[in-house]
Amino acid sequence: MSKLSWPQKLSFGIGAFGKDLVYGLVATFCMVFFTDVCQIDPIVVGIIFLAARIFDAVNDPVMGLIVDNTRSKYGKFKPWLVIGTLTNAVVLTALFLKWDLSPSMMVAYAAVTYILWGLTYTIMDIPYWSMVPDLGDTPAERDQVSAIPRLFASAAWMLIGGSVIWAVKVLGGPSPARGYALVALIVAVLFILCTLVTVYFVPTTHKTENAASAPQKKTSLRQMLRVLFLNDQVMCILFISVLFNLMLQFYAGVGIYFFKNVIEKEVLIAPFLSAYSFSQIAGIFCYPILARFIHRTPIIMVSSLCALISCAMIFLLQGFGYYTAIITSIFFGFSTGLLLPILTVLLANGVDYGEKKFGTRNESIIFSTQTFVVKLAGALSGFLIGAGLSLANYVPNAELSAQGKLIIRIMMGGLPLLMLTGYLVIYFLFYKPARKPDPAT
Repeated sequence: MSKLSWPQKLSFGIGAFGKDLVYGLVATFCMVFFTDVCQIDPIVVGIIFLAARIFDAVNDPVMGLIVDNTRSKYGKFKPWLVIGTLTNAVVLTALFLKWDLSPSMMVAYAAVTYILWGLTYTIMDIPYWSMVPDLGDTPAERDQVSAIPRLFASAAWMLIGGSVIWAVKVLGGPSPARGYALVALIVAVLFILCTLVTVYFVPTTHKTENAASAPQKKTSLRQMLRVLFLNDQVMCILFISVLFNLMLQFYAGVGIYFFKNVIEKEVLIAPFLSAYSFSQIAGIFCYPILARFIHRTPIIMVSSLCALISCAMIFLLQGFGYYTAIITSIFFGFSTGLLLPILTVLLANGVDYGEKKFGTRNESIIFSTQTFVVKLAGALSGFLIGAGLSLANYVPNAELSAQGKLIIRIMMGGLPLLMLTGYLVIYFLFYKPARKPDPAT
């Protein structure tokens, strides 16, 4: 396989920029939109998020099966990229609409649109990431191909984190609901444009997408379950990814409430989120450079140390100013940036491992676990934040008690440490990168 040109690699990354504008908006601000604008109880929002992921537990791998079995002159990835992007853009605009409904009907509307958002995002996200194993054959190529979209994705999160609160106020004026609706519409348009760049410029002549090549045997439902549950390394990576993404999304999500209601400086939210994403970009940029000289395990340890420092600062610093908020987020952002490309590379290696073990190459099925993991982590994050806010007796636009502030501080600095410990334990005990696959049974 010939290497992708830099314009093609950047075109692939632009697709990640668009889709993570969408995901960043939903993951960071959907909870706040539901609790503060739609006036839905936080624990109810958490239950909605968690219930949606139960549906995705079936939906995501099935979508991977559908993509793997797709045969068309445009390949098996691009048709679903287009379909998923267009439908998700429509649902996104509907998700951030507040109607004049009764409380119970507003809950029902929020639940339906959130579930539909997750379904349509899956249609696009799985084929996007499933392209990675075919865009690079060597570890160095995959490191680079995996890092580029992560850089663009982090840039999208930085844009979302640094601009949404400001944009909502400017576009909505006295109506936050109108502001969120217009922001969602703008993001939806950008999403479509970015996906079109990827579809048009990234080639589809690789081995699994070449329509002229010999037809590959289609994957059955039984084979799908076999590929997922008997591939021990994919299952290991799955648990690592859940804990890591939970830590990542929980930290950013609870950070909004931390600065708004505990530190009582809402003005710090934008620089906190922007510095978080910018330092994440720096970590992603540094990863392929570091990977040339040292093994990924020391990189993971450096990442863990940075996260530990950030969480410690949350506990030790009682007051936060502009610079301390930025420094705290830089440590955590750089930590996550180092690890993000590693997770993608591990999954790509899991594709090769599964091919040797089972004799079939099932990129979309295996990479569907990544889509499910990210959304599951978001749901668990929303549920934990909702439960914590209820425990803290959170009321929108009202001052928290001292006990409530302490609970949110513990959530911000303590729970990410538990998640950090969990993924380190699983990685060192169960991930075996040099292990040869057992004979297929």
